[in-house]
Amino acid sequence: MSFERLPIVHSDPLTFTPGTIAVAPVAYDTAIVGTLRDSRYALRFPQTRTWLLDHQHPDGTWGAAAWHAHDRLVSTLAALLCLHTQHHAAPAVQRALAVIPSVLACIEGDTNETIGFELIAPALIDRCLDAGLPMPTGALSHARQRRTQRLAADAAGTAVFSLEALDQIPEELGRSISARGSLFASPAAAAAYLSEYPNTPALALHLSWLADQGRGGLPAVHPLDSFAAAWTCWHMDMAGLGQDAQVTQLRRWVQRSWTARGASFSDDFFVPNADDTALSLLVQCQEGTYPDIAVFEPFITPEGARCFVHEYDASVSTNIHILLVLRSAPASAQRNTWIDWILGFLHAAQRADGLLADKWHASPLYPTSHAILATAQLDEVLCTALTAALIRSQHMNGAWGVNGGSAEETAYALLALCKTYRPTYRSIISSGIAALERLAAQPRPALWIGKSLYRPIPVVESAILAAWSMAHECLS
Repeated sequence: MSFERLPIVHSDPLTFTPGTIAVAPVAYDTAIVGTLRDSRYALRFPQTRTWLLDHQHPDGTWGAAAWHAHDRLVSTLAALLCLHTQHHAAPAVQRALAVIPSVLACIEGDTNETIGFELIAPALIDRCLDAGLPMPTGALSHARQRRTQRLAADAAGTAVFSLEALDQIPEELGRSISARGSLFASPAAAAAYLSEYPNTPALALHLSWLADQGRGGLPAVHPLDSFAAAWTCWHMDMAGLGQDAQVTQLRRWVQRSWTARGASFSDDFFVPNADDTALSLLVQCQEGTYPDIAVFEPFITPEGARCFVHEYDASVSTNIHILLVLRSAPASAQRNTWIDWILGFLHAAQRADGLLADKWHASPLYPTSHAILATAQLDEVLCTALTAALIRSQHMNGAWGVNGGSAEETAYALLALCKTYRPTYRSIISSGIAALERLAAQPRPALWIGKSLYRPIPVVESAILAAWSMAHECLS
């Protein structure tokens, strides 16, 4: 199969290699980088301004096309602060200022907040106030309280990923600048350090390269090597395409990113997490390697698993992916206990509509489809309920997802139905693949939750490719 010629994907996901930019540009990091000035007070990256002005929404906000209040708030605050401090684009700034109160009013309606929101949003509001911009008084009081608690007890060190939101930036963090010039795999964090310590040429070169590659826009994270490789490889394995030479190379990259404590989303971020650890083990299982589940001990509790050891709230998809690993591990009392804990967590996490919601992805189709895979022939009560809810959520046009459906969300639904195929699914899959092919040419919405919503390109495209391949096989 010649992947690059398939009209169903925007780009061949298997051409991804470590170091390649795997994430589409986002307003948040672009705005943070756009504030940087050199020793003569000239803008270091003036191209970011053009990108921001080209990507303001008609309602005055910045952020992903899909509505997510946390994303719109931090993206808009960062962008208007960037433009205001440049003394540029007053109309754009005024439109943004006018909409901030209504965005704040929508915060409670989000299922999940963006990464580091309790650190980032209060800091941005304070910086807007310091710059003379009017901000609602008393906003985000709960987030401010959590900010204080988080900074006092950040034992896991994950706050450095949101370095741009911290009040003080220790110079010794410069030791974490990678050979590629990134800092904690975050362009915004790199910009914050460079602002404080301008004589750091590696960061300046790295950000300049990213801005050039994105035509003024910066990605939400870079590099995304271990995460992008693991998820892409897993999708290909699921579709029976794991023996392709390019997939085999991806598997080697996943193995090289593995450490004794598990895996991180990037080789340039030093804190392992349970989600990337689980996906890495699932990919390695295809080589006949039996996982040592002891690596999950720091993450699993009777109330379910945490993605990071000191995580504020649990991730549904992390529990699902650990469950997939536990199913392939040798039987033991510990394994069985952990399975029971995670199944209990997933039962309790079901929403009123029967679907699941996740902190790493804005669409319920992502965790629901993966949970169907994890519970099939293990907990048929839960699996049946999730499958029924997924089928009910299909639109009349055959697609799944927000605003009439997206290729990515439709792909997740098809992956679950094809992997657990029953003859009664045939017409559902048939209408789904027709919708997938109609949606193929449309822009992909940013649905993954980071510090803002973002789109990991090879992960999304490999899911679409795998779903397309599996659906055609089911219908043949």
